[in-house]
Amino acid sequence: MDAILTRLAKEERAQGVLERELGADGIVRSYRHRRGPVFPTIERYFVVAPALAADKEHDNFNQWWAGALAATPAVSAAA
Repeated sequence: MDAILTRLAKEERAQGVLERELGADGIVRSYRHRRGPVFPTIERYFVVAPALAADKEHDNFNQWWAGALAATPAVSAAA
């Protein structure tokens, strides 16, 4: 998975749409969109999770995400 994330970061960085960052927690995140300073806001990044990690997505996530995208005109649905 780390190799796939690295390839994704390289391809998207070449297009100017991805930032790769090593956090203070030692986890590498590849940001597609950083959250803004005021709510509502969105943040989208890719990260390699440990094997067998529990799914944490809330049942209403897709609805909330669509609402956040709609409230953020500078971000397309493809974000």
